[in-house]
Amino acid sequence: MLKLDSRWGVLAARVRLVAEPSMVVIEVRIWSSTTVLVFEVEDSVGGCQAQVRETWHGPAAWLGPITRPARTAQLTRVMDAFRHCAEAL
Repeated sequence: MLKLDSRWGVLAARVRLVAEPSMVVIEVRIWSSTTVLVFEVEDSVGGCQAQVRETWHGPAAWLGPITRPARTAQLTRVMDAFRHCAEAL
């Protein structure tokens, strides 16, 4: 179980699959719906590339497309900050 901070409060998430060394599947319940997030990391020249895919299921699935731009921007800021910290090491 994970706890994720979001604009809707703290959400409970379950790790459904870890495929070593590069994939994690997480399921998040939001109200009466479920979001499935697939995180994949792939080695690349000079570092790595991270990819996130998501699918939304249930009555609140309409939230996915509506909130995607804001979530993408937030994730980009976090990953840029992470890269900056990693490069400083």
